[in-house]
Amino acid sequence: MIDNFILYTIILIINLFFLKNFKKIKFFFINIDLPDHKRKIHKIPIALAGGTILMINLSIITTYDLLVHENNQYIILYITSLLIFLLGFYDDKNNLSYKKKFFLLTIIFSFCYFLDENFQIRSLYIETLNLNFIIERYSFLFTLLCFLLFSNALNMFDGINLQCIFFSLASFIYLNIVKYDFFILCMILTLLFLAYKNFKNLTFLGNSGSYLVSFLISYQIIFFYNQDIINNVEEIFIVLMIPGVDMLRLFFFRIFNKKNPFKADKNHLHHILLTRYGYKVTITMITILIVFNLILLKLDINKLIIILLFISVYTSLIIFCS
Repeated sequence: MIDNFILYTIILIINLFFLKNFKKIKFFFINIDLPDHKRKIHKIPIALAGGTILMINLSIITTYDLLVHENNQYIILYITSLLIFLLGFYDDKNNLSYKKKFFLLTIIFSFCYFLDENFQIRSLYIETLNLNFIIERYSFLFTLLCFLLFSNALNMFDGINLQCIFFSLASFIYLNIVKYDFFILCMILTLLFLAYKNFKNLTFLGNSGSYLVSFLISYQIIFFYNQDIINNVEEIFIVLMIPGVDMLRLFFFRIFNKKNPFKADKNHLHHILLTRYGYKVTITMITILIVFNLILLKLDINKLIIILLFISVYTSLIIFCS
């Protein structure tokens, strides 16, 4: 516990240094997000340094755990995270096509899947129906599909300040309540600093940040599921369903209108709320949705009721505000 406290102190000091000297660190400004007055409605150029800051913190955590605890548990996780970060960093700079991104993410996720059994989904327990499906034969394809879908969902969810970071914070806080984990707590501390920088328009997460944090959340959830800390798919769905449901709605909407389902538009929930209510009300409403779902989950309310309640509220917002 004392060793972990030392690590938390290091994380705090490093992030306080970044916060105070952010504008002086040139590396943070390699990738800049320029406003285009269409989808990118911020008024000034913003650094896409969220992923870089996350990766630096992850490097510190992994190195410390390896040297102090002599634990190599996170080596594959770290290497995979680094590859995902580098892909996102390059994407932020050069705007890769969705086909190239999916192909490269598939290779990276496959690398992690075959080298780390913590990454493998081998069964699906549906608590509502009391059914357990063994999917050993389809484990690789199913796990890969889950990661690709969620990485895309969270990337699409990163549309306004604080939204993606608040969702990631809430997810990690929930997981840490389910079971304390020093790695999760370090991520929470890092994201708190990122939230402040994002709020002050110092930095955006960027693709490097959204891809990386989506992988870290997914990995931790699968690890907990394989350890029976989370023991049913409904709980996982509820934790991840806000960006997931929004992505699925947009995919069906675009396909129905004969558009490319991967082509960006301004029909996300946050865009619809933003047009009607403005930023403050929008981020407040979405934050309430995020937190309310997780509170209901911890109150041990029937999970099917939580899912149906969320879908009802989500659908009502889309219909009423469109």
